[in-house]
Formats: sequence, structure tokens, C-alpha cells
Amino acid sequence: MSGIKKYVAGAAVAAIAGGGLLLAVPAFATNGTAPAPWEPDPQAIGSVVFYNAAGQPVTQGNNLDNAFAYVAADGPVPSTFTGATKASLVYAFPTKNTPTSSFLPVARGLSTTFPTTTAPANINAITNPVNTVGSSGGSSINAVRGNGNSPDAGYTDVLQVRLGVSGSGGINSLPSTYWASDIQYDPVAGTWQEIANDDNNVTYTALTATPTSGPAGTSVALHAVITSESGAAVAGSVQFYDGTTAIGTPVAVAGGVANSSTSSLSVATHNLAAIFTPTDGVANTASTGFATETVTGPATSTAAPTVNPTGTGAAGVATTISTTVTQVVGGAGVTAGTVEFYDNGISGTDLGAGVGGAGGVYTLSLPSGLAAGGHSVTAVFTPTDPAADAASTSTASVFSDTVAASGACAVTGSNCGPDVQDIEGAIPVGTLTISTPYNGTGCAAGLTLGTTPNVNSATSTAGCVGGVLNIGTLALTPTDTEFTAHTTFQDIAITDNRAGNLPWTVQASSSDLTDGTGHPQGTIDSQNVGLTAITSTAGTGFLGTVTPVDNPAAEPAVAPGAALGAPGKQGLGGPTVGVGGLAHTIATADHGLGSDTLNGTITLNAPTSTENGLFTGTITFTVLES
Repeated sequence: MSGIKKYVAGAAVAAIAGGGLLLAVPAFATNGTAPAPWEPDPQAIGSVVFYNAAGQPVTQGNNLDNAFAYVAADGPVPSTFTGATKASLVYAFPTKNTPTSSFLPVARGLSTTFPTTTAPANINAITNPVNTVGSSGGSSINAVRGNGNSPDAGYTDVLQVRLGVSGSGGINSLPSTYWASDIQYDPVAGTWQEIANDDNNVTYTALTATPTSGPAGTSVALHAVITSESGAAVAGSVQFYDGTTAIGTPVAVAGGVANSSTSSLSVATHNLAAIFTPTDGVANTASTGFATETVTGPATSTAAPTVNPTGTGAAGVATTISTTVTQVVGGAGVTAGTVEFYDNGISGTDLGAGVGGAGGVYTLSLPSGLAAGGHSVTAVFTPTDPAADAASTSTASVFSDTVAASGACAVTGSNCGPDVQDIEGAIPVGTLTISTPYNGTGCAAGLTLGTTPNVNSATSTAGCVGGVLNIGTLALTPTDTEFTAHTTFQDIAITDNRAGNLPWTVQASSSDLTDGTGHPQGTIDSQNVGLTAITSTAGTGFLGTVTPVDNPAAEPAVAPGAALGAPGKQGLGGPTVGVGGLAHTIATADHGLGSDTLNGTITLNAPTSTENGLFTGTITFTVLES
């Protein structure tokens, strides 16, 4: 048995500015740590394997009330307990200066019979002891975590999950002999992860699906990242699933990553999974990552409405408005749905619904016509079955109507107008500006920098010190894979006074960070800088819709010059992640007259090979006319 948990304590300081990044890394930046005091557990005869309700192996989760559905032993019943037919689950609380035999145990749920016959097929096939946790009520970490949680550093929020057997003749392996694995939980975030067991190197799988939603036929990129408790790369393969249906064949893991794609998902919300199977299943655990994909009906296109008649003499005359709705792929007309026509935008006058006909043509008759003046007519299509077709909105048809001449004005020789006169007036181009408080000279207008440098009576700019955004202390992760820290960035202000109420795009680009030594480990790759969780605060009069774009930092952290990439993230030398390399979009606005302020979270990761010292770099924010 080789169960080892990793707990690391250390101090590090980092800061980032709209001008500069500062980072200090502890000198002990390695993966080496001492084993947890209770490991290896002399009473454990092996490890347990956790499964979800679908029978997929899991080593992490985001539900402390129903953490896992099945717990299985990784080995058979020993001869000492031959005849055992039931498996029991116990949570034990590691306690400082206490042998494992004296840990406080809390039984969870009922003992269940194994092998089981009512679980998913792969669980039913397990002949080793299995506890059906879901039916026995034992999966709630929340229900037990207050029973014996130690206040001592390295023991807090940790549980040892033990599986024992019992059967005829009164035999019972608990509490002296069991299979065991350790988990750590976060009661605030509501997450848990297996941090060590008594046989294997624990692995973790993270799955992302891009895009997260789209019409049927959209190609969905599947990206699985596999990391491990030890921090070492683990060989193996990933099988992607749509529910219980395999997507393609297993994909070999290369550089901790496996990729696939599919464009055949049906119209529905899909629960996608990536199951990692290690090449060496004795030394490493399997694990599963999850993602959700929403597929709507095929995309449709609604043509700009045709209005007849328009122009001179059209006001008040019977008018016909029509549009055609077609599927984007193939161009087939769509007749199962409704079209509503609007004048002066969908928040303006509702003119009424069109009548559907062959070929996807929808027509609205207005016997009284339209009033004199300017018009902007838009058509909005709503499908009868969103699973069959997607909704769509047309561009606007813009025109002006006038009233037909009557009375003396209609007599030959009369000229009641219109008599056109030219007028003119100039609209200035206007200005488009972006500013940040992190420019090396100050944190915010009127902000007093003193013994409490970040706060005054009116303004608080998180992490801002002397004009520099302070990220905080970089800490070594529990799995010893990287150093990481994050904080908020605030008050990225965009002011748009341009004519035309036009859209804009904000981009950000980070340089590499260096400590100036020129050493091989004296650089942190810019892909390790990420901007996420961006929010928009509108200023007075700003009516635009701002769409944030997340750019997560490389995870795990990459070495300097790493050729890491993600679809759609183009940077220097090829695709990049985070905000490394060329500029990456962090927010767009459909129109932006007025002012808007962006806030968000900035993350900085660093490889464990990074040397200690002070690192500096820059982030450049740019606003572009879209």
C-alpha cells in the first residue's frame, strides 16, 4: 500500500496591473511532500472505487448531499471472511496523533448485498464487495462532516471512506480490516475530490464541450483534460459518451489531453461524459468528467419583409406585407410556425400575424395601410416545434409613406408638394475610449493610498496597491500540480460617444512574466493568465447588451513557450489559451453609446518548476469598433 496525501503550506505574493504583474514563488517549488500521518493505513487491505448513478467511475463531484451512488472494493474478499455477502460503508475522521484504529467512525446507510443485480450493468458485473450507497442513504457528506471534523491543520475537511464486509456466522471485517480511500471536501463550494487511496495514483478528468448550445447539426468539440494526484502524466485513453451511448472510439491521451467531436446530437439537452481508463489500472484510478450540451432545432432564416405599396400616395392605402422563412441548411421552406410583424422594432407596434403558405411564405394584409411617416418593419418567426426548427428574426425593411393628394391639390396645375429643400447638418465622428485604474499611478480617482491602501469613503478597488492590481498569494494546489491565485479586477471603463450607436469589442493580451534573471525557470508563460466571470455595469444612459467571453488560464499551468491551444483562440505562433499571445476578446456590446464598466476575475497559474522571485509583465486592454 502506498497511500499518500499531499498537504502544502507556504507563502507567496502576486500582483497584476493594467500595466504590470508581480509574482513571488516559494523556494520549495517541487512536487515532493511528506505523506499524511495516517497513511499508509495498516488496517486497509486495498482501496475503494467510487461510481455515480450511471455506473461511471468518479474521483470528484459538486454535490455533498449525494456524492456517489456506489462504492466498490478494488479487490476480492480475503479468505478470512469467506462467505461474506454484505458490504458496509463507514466514514472515519482522521485525528492528529491518533492511530487509524481509533479514528471516530460514523456508519452511513445500510449494509447492502453484493454482487448487486439492480445496478448498471458494469456495477452488476463487479464480484468484489459493493455497497449500493444510493439506496442505503449513505452518500451524504453533509450529514456526517460535523460529527468529528478535526480543527488541526491537514486534518480539517477530510474523510476516510471505509468499506467492510459481513455475512453468515457473524463475521464482520469492520472496524479492523477494510478497503479505504481518502476524500477532501469544501463545505463552502460544495465540492469534493478523492485525494489519495491505499493503492493507486488518483486521476481527475475535466470535460468541456464547445459551443455549449446550438442548432442540430452543429459540430461540438469535446476536450478532456486528465490530471493526477501525483502531478505526473498518466497514460491511457478516454471514451466520450452521450448519456450511455459511446461517441466514436476511445481516444488516446496525449500530453494529458484527449479530443473528439460530434455533430449528430439530437434536439435535446445532453449529459456528456468523458471516462478516462488508465493503461496501468493497478497504479492509477479511472475517472470521469461531465458537461452539458443543449441542441435546438435546425437554424432558420427569416427574410426582410416585402411591403407593397410604399412611398408617395401609400399612406392609408391597403398594404400587403410578406416574408419567407427557410431552413439555413438546405433552404427548405418552413410552414410549421407563426410570423409576427412589427413596426419600428419588436418593442414597437405589433402589426399582426402573417398567414403561412407554401414554401414558407407568410403574408399579412392591412386594409387600412400604414400611416404617413417613416417605418421599419421586422418579421419574427416562432416555430410550432422548437425541436424541429429554431426561431429567427429578420432584418428590418425601412421606408417612408406619404398621403395621396386630394381636393385642389389633385387638380392639374396644382403643386401642393412635396417641394424638396436640401438641408444639412454634420454629426461628429465622436470618440471611443478605454481606461483602467491599474496604470502604475493610482487605483481610482480620489482614492487615498495610505496604511489601508485600497479603501476610501466612496471607492474600493479590490487588490489595488499603488496603481498595481494585487492578485494575492499564490498557493500550491493540493495535488502539487501548480501554483495558483486569483482576485477581482475592476473598473475597466469604456466610454463611447461615436455617432451611430455602434457596437464595440474589448480585448486583452498578456505578456510573459519574467523575474529578470534570464534563468530557464525565470519566465511564466502568458497563457497562464486568465480573465473570467466578467460582469458589466452600465453607466447612465447606456442601453447596450454586453456579452462577456471567458478566457480561462491554462490548466494545468504550462511551461514557457508551450504550444498549447484551444479552438478559436488565436495567438502568437498559433492558438493560445488564457489571454496569452495576441489579443483575446473578453466582452462585446451590440451597441455602446454611453459608458460601461467591466469587472471580473483574473487568475494566475505557475508551473511548480518556476523559481522563486519577483516576476513582472503587462496586460493590455483594447476597445475596437465592431
